[in-house]
Amino acid sequence: MGAEEIVEDVFVAVWNQRARLPEIRSISVYLFTAVKKRSLTFLASKSKDLLSLVDEYPEGLNTNDFNPEMLLMGREMAERISAAIQLLPPKCRLIYTMVRDNQLKYREVAEILNISEHTVDAQMTIAIKRIAKFIRDYLASHPGQKK
Repeated sequence: MGAEEIVEDVFVAVWNQRARLPEIRSISVYLFTAVKKRSLTFLASKSKDLLSLVDEYPEGLNTNDFNPEMLLMGREMAERISAAIQLLPPKCRLIYTMVRDNQLKYREVAEILNISEHTVDAQMTIAIKRIAKFIRDYLASHPGQKK
């Protein structure tokens, strides 16, 4: 399944639930969120397949390329970053994920959310500072981790 199929699925779902359209305040935000959720579900299913391949170390795959300690540290750090993102205020978290995860430009986020680019910039600054502080605090409390 590709991006086009995901978008098509979302539009079919919207069409099937078209009676609810008047309840939606911002159709662009609704569509963006729906596509994002479908995409994440698709990627999650694919990442399970990839992890099972890594776990099995098929023949021809150089196991020296995988350092278990580094893989574990990377996974732990990813979990820490994810936890830090979840602690952001809702609007700040939304803006951060739209920019970082969905790779939207500040201008695009501002248009979708009907806010100024300056607000997007300010919220990104807040998010990055809070995430960095969370990671610094975590590393300080776990001295065995590399800084």
